[in-house]
Amino acid sequence: MTTLRAQYWPQTSEGRILCVLLTVYAFASFGFIAATIASYFIDQGQQTAPPTEVVPKEIAGPRTEVAALRTQFIAWTHQVQQLVQRRKEQNHGG
Repeated sequence: MTTLRAQYWPQTSEGRILCVLLTVYAFASFGFIAATIASYFIDQGQQTAPPTEVVPKEIAGPRTEVAALRTQFIAWTHQVQQLVQRRKEQNHGG
């Protein structure tokens, strides 16, 4: 009833609505079965390969650079705070 150019098809509105509902049900059932099978295989893959925390050598260099930039940023922040403080003292004192 859900195929194209079938020899038999519903003639009434109720029959057509029923066919639409059956079609939606069939697609939902197929999707559920396909998702269940897929999740089974996905779970199997995750159980066989536990996650490991390994830092590649390519990341070690940028990490040290980021640490150096962070230190430099903190030093600049302190310098800016000192300049702002001096500016406030000059405006209030002068």
